[in-house]
Amino acid sequence: MTEALKVIDEKEKNRVRREVGREKFGRAFRQIVENPGKPKWETTGLDFFPRAAVLGDGDSIQNQQIDVISDPSSVVVTFKLSPQKWESIIAEIKDEMKESPNMEIAKIRYSSDNLSFDLCDAFKIKQGAFSILIADPEGNRGSSARGLVRIEIDKAAVEEEIGVGLENLADKLEQVMGEVLGVPDAILAPDEEAEKKYKIARYKWTHKLPIDYALTPEEEKDVVANLKRKEVSPDYFTFVEEGRVEKMKDLGPFFLFHGLKTVDTVFSDEGDDQDEIVPTNITLSNIVKMAETGALISSHERYKRGAGINGWSTIEDLTCGGGDGVFLRLWSQSESWTAGLDEVFDDVMLVFDNSILSRTDYYCYEYDQNGTIAPHSFKGRVTPEELLARQKKDGFRESNEVIFNHGISFKDVRFIAVDEDEDKRQDLIGLFKARGINLVNGVTVEDFIKIFDNELNLVTLVEPKIPEMVEERKHNKEMERRDDLRGEFRIGREVYFPILDKDDVIKEIRHGIVQTHNTDFSADISDGEEILKGVSIDRLLREGFQVKVGDEVSVRGYIPEENKWRIEEFSIDKNSVVVVLKNLKDGYTTRRRPLELLSLYSASEAEKALEKKFKVGDMIIGNDANGYGVTGKGVKCEVTSVSSDGQEVFVRIMDMQSLADMGVGTNEWWVSVHAFDKAE
Repeated sequence: MTEALKVIDEKEKNRVRREVGREKFGRAFRQIVENPGKPKWETTGLDFFPRAAVLGDGDSIQNQQIDVISDPSSVVVTFKLSPQKWESIIAEIKDEMKESPNMEIAKIRYSSDNLSFDLCDAFKIKQGAFSILIADPEGNRGSSARGLVRIEIDKAAVEEEIGVGLENLADKLEQVMGEVLGVPDAILAPDEEAEKKYKIARYKWTHKLPIDYALTPEEEKDVVANLKRKEVSPDYFTFVEEGRVEKMKDLGPFFLFHGLKTVDTVFSDEGDDQDEIVPTNITLSNIVKMAETGALISSHERYKRGAGINGWSTIEDLTCGGGDGVFLRLWSQSESWTAGLDEVFDDVMLVFDNSILSRTDYYCYEYDQNGTIAPHSFKGRVTPEELLARQKKDGFRESNEVIFNHGISFKDVRFIAVDEDEDKRQDLIGLFKARGINLVNGVTVEDFIKIFDNELNLVTLVEPKIPEMVEERKHNKEMERRDDLRGEFRIGREVYFPILDKDDVIKEIRHGIVQTHNTDFSADISDGEEILKGVSIDRLLREGFQVKVGDEVSVRGYIPEENKWRIEEFSIDKNSVVVVLKNLKDGYTTRRRPLELLSLYSASEAEKALEKKFKVGDMIIGNDANGYGVTGKGVKCEVTSVSSDGQEVFVRIMDMQSLADMGVGTNEWWVSVHAFDKAE
């Protein structure tokens, strides 16, 4: 084919694409102007302005989608420009504003009978019946206004075109978008090449690949084949990547959920001191409205379409960019999880089909970020594969975020789970039935709304095999623990072990040597006189000394004249003995101390400690009698003062390295003399 024929062929393709685009825009205008009732998928749910979606230019318009909305006074054409296009257009507008009387600073305002909300400052350009508002980047680069364009067409002007043909209005729209926004082919239906380019761009974005990353020819072929444009929420389309979720399943069980609090206190959006209490029945009713509307819809979309219904942090989400999305969380757990967490979920949970992770229009954070799209924070987003892998390693991160653009079809809800409240479940079933809804997604309401009472129970509703997996993990973990203890208390090792009476109460601690290991996780121990059989390895002690109930002991760290105690009883906590003591000085003080801090009472040692004398200027060294801090073994100090009874000294730490190791803020302390010895 000659170059001339190629040019003719290209022009003919564009002519056909433009005609297709004109017809689609004409139908969209006619749908919302001539038939202002709710679209067929909106039955009796939230009160939205009618909307129609049209595919548009693939290079400058995000998601290649342009929305046409009918509000009370105008027909609104709205979309988002790519960041690069947005910034370049604003730069041109700022240069022209000084000379053009048709430009001014205004607000992008959403209003209806129950809503009046200013989203952001905008540059407003007037061209006949068209008012073009472009969000000002100043202060909005990280908000839901990022890249936003709103073209308001006077409704009277639209109605005048009905007799002529609304395709003519599409021509005027294209002219305005070309002249003002620099998007000359906005209404052209994307051709095969434009769609291919956008598929590759979406693939790179969703997998966090650099813009300049070069796909191999084979990779590019797979991307083009696997990405398909689908309706993922009523009248909202995006590309989905076939096969992605199946690969994620290899990492283990996971699921997506949206939690709802049935009673909560939230601060009003005006920031005053009044709190708004959201009653249970309102939240439950909202779930029914979601089902009737057909989707969970983002705050920004609700505001654009006149439904001023706030979520838990609507204004904050709009401000930081999360207002464009619906927030879910991704549950998965570490390989060592044994179902120990029970309080991580809300009262009512919407659990979704994992297939929605094949969409390419969502992003994830490991922790709560209000869905921010601020550039400095957005760099920290993760792919769903990364989020899943990190939770498999470290456990469920209950504040993680998975933010889906625009909305999620209610058809993707697998079931609703209610936390331990059968009355609440019956209330929700009753609300569905009161609206004539007996089946949800092909399942009876009674089967669709389930009860859960803990994390494992909820997870089991998603994946019935999980309890079996948890028990297997518990068993493996216990076997590893036992193997570790057998290795530590190996045959021939000296150990300390408790002797129990007939009521399984510890009466003494003995010293012995491990002779054998038994299959029931016990050991036979020789104490030099006899072999005690079947001593649980769980009860063997790493440290200790031979002692029994009634023995008199001293406790490390006590003033010598008060340091005489009698053992009342023993208990074992994780291979460590805790001793209940009664003070013999006053006859009533009791303490619980670990065995390793005790020693058999010695009157001579006590007298020796009482006789210990230091004077100002002496160099002394810690003997670790207290087991911590300045008295630690080997810490060198100088005595700067002595108490009147001679039992305490004020010392200055001389060893700067010891001071640094302890991390203390001062090098001077009052301490007991028995914690030190005279330095040589």
